[in-house]
Amino acid sequence: MMELRRLRPSEFRLLGNELANGAKASAFLAALKACLKSVNAGDAADADDLFVMSRKLSAAGVWDQMPVDRLTATLHRASRAAVDPVIDGMPQALAENIRSLLDAMENDELRRRA
Repeated sequence: MMELRRLRPSEFRLLGNELANGAKASAFLAALKACLKSVNAGDAADADDLFVMSRKLSAAGVWDQMPVDRLTATLHRASRAAVDPVIDGMPQALAENIRSLLDAMENDELRRRA
């Protein structure tokens, strides 16, 4: 499995190209899920690493290639403290869309529990 926080610049570009060709979406989402689980959600250094990783993914066009519903579902399963730096590193329009979708999912869960 790929380790997103350890990818080299050329590997980010390759990943972006592979996703543009319809490959590796499931592998990428699994790697993202593992990455989010591996961090200490309250640690500032981990938050910085996640933000930088997300910016590199943005620069490589990775976020542009991901289906928003699958990406949101993956992010929803992780701690919000780990997810927020990743969202902050995304292109602004996508970040706003993802935040809105995550908030709606959380509100739906709260309503079901009430």
